Amino acid sequence: MLTYLAWWSCAQLAPSPPEPATVEPVERGSAALTFAVTGDAPYDPPGATEELERLRADVATLTGVDFVVHLGDLKTGRSPCVDTTYTNVAEVMCGAAVPAFVIPGDNEWNDCERTKDEGFDTVEGWRHWDAAFGAASERCPTLTPPVPWTVRTQVRPTFDWWPGRHTGAFAFDRAGVRVVGLSLPSFFANGHGLPGEKGRTVQSLAISWLSTALDRAPAEIAAAVVVLHADAERDGSKQERFVEALRLIAGTFDRPVLVVVGDTHVYEERRPFEGLDLRYVVITQGGKEAPLTVAVHPGAGSAAEVFQLTRGQAH
Repeated sequence: MLTYLAWWSCAQLAPSPPEPATVEPVERGSAALTFAVTGDAPYDPPGATEELERLRADVATLTGVDFVVHLGDLKTGRSPCVDTTYTNVAEVMCGAAVPAFVIPGDNEWNDCERTKDEGFDTVEGWRHWDAAFGAASERCPTLTPPVPWTVRTQVRPTFDWWPGRHTGAFAFDRAGVRVVGLSLPSFFANGHGLPGEKGRTVQSLAISWLSTALDRAPAEIAAAVVVLHADAERDGSKQERFVEALRLIAGTFDRPVLVVVGDTHVYEERRPFEGLDLRYVVITQGGKEAPLTVAVHPGAGSAAEVFQLTRGQAH
């Protein structure tokens, strides 16, 4: 019987981010927080196992990190949204020796509309995602967070096209760093999934969660990490609203920010906003490269100094 990875969603449902954390002193030169990021894996067609096994090995062998995040896209956008796609990845992520988070991507959610004629639509995709990773799932005993961890998850109204109240977004504080996970899949595929008002609703909830998390960050929080699936900076991404909101919110926060996204598959680092201390990083597709490791040194200076990035080995 599968034990699903979901403690991050079960922990203390609330619409607000964590209360101020007690910042522990960190020796000069040492990282206060280290984490790993993967995504867009396994990206092979249903039935193929090579990339799933690569992901399993990558996650199981992680050492020296405080947690791991999967940025979504558990499959290609054109393969059917069958439940085993979700449960297989849940089982793999349960193999991590550290707390793990999974963010919904477009391929296993809104892109399920591509196979609507086969009975797999957006609603069906989300139900599978929520069953594997959402608040109703059974916890992974080995991934129950340590007592000091207080993880908040975002709740929302229930919609016919988005059942349940869980979004997949989360927030927590560790060692002077505020970590914010957003539920914002790519809207790149024209005519599929979340057009019009549905897309604006998803964007609005993501913007609201980010604003709440960073606008209320106390002085003890020296840096922020934001993780999401969509490469909002991608040409034609239809995420202009979110990009502008990110610029304004990061400007108000006025401390180093690292944004890590998946979606585009090719590694890239950007500084999208002139005058803002924000690094924007697109990770490599997980099937092609081991997880990115990020060591955070709060108070070390600019974002270039605060966030030390180490890419994983190529597969």
